[in-house]
Order: sequence, then C-alpha cells, then structure tokens
Amino acid sequence: MSALTAPLATPTAPERLLLTLSRILADHAHARMRARAARADVTAQREAVLAAGARPEFAAEAYLRVR
Repeated sequence: MSALTAPLATPTAPERLLLTLSRILADHAHARMRARAARADVTAQREAVLAAGARPEFAAEAYLRVR
C-alpha cells in the first residue's frame, strides 16, 4: 500500500460513534421517505376510486363479507 492510498489515521471512538449515528439517522430518514411515498400512493389510489364514483370500501365491511 502506498502512502497515497493508506488511510491517514484510523477513526477514533467518537468519530466511529458519529459515523454510526449518521448512518442510523440516514437509514431512518430514508425509511420515513419511503413510508410517506407509500401513504401518498395509497391516498392517490383512494382518491382515484372515489373520483370514478365508486363507493369507498371499509375494512369492517370486507371482513363481514368474507365471514
């Protein structure tokens, strides 16, 4: 390994902790964005069904029909 490719120093414990926390926060932020997009998609589908004139279906009605 040459001097140009070798790391200058190994990260200290506080630096490793900060890197870990930043990864956790980034993962959490991405999960929230995916959840928000999924909710927006479901809302858009529901609005499209209602705009087409269909009656909204409620979970309790679907459950009773299955039984």
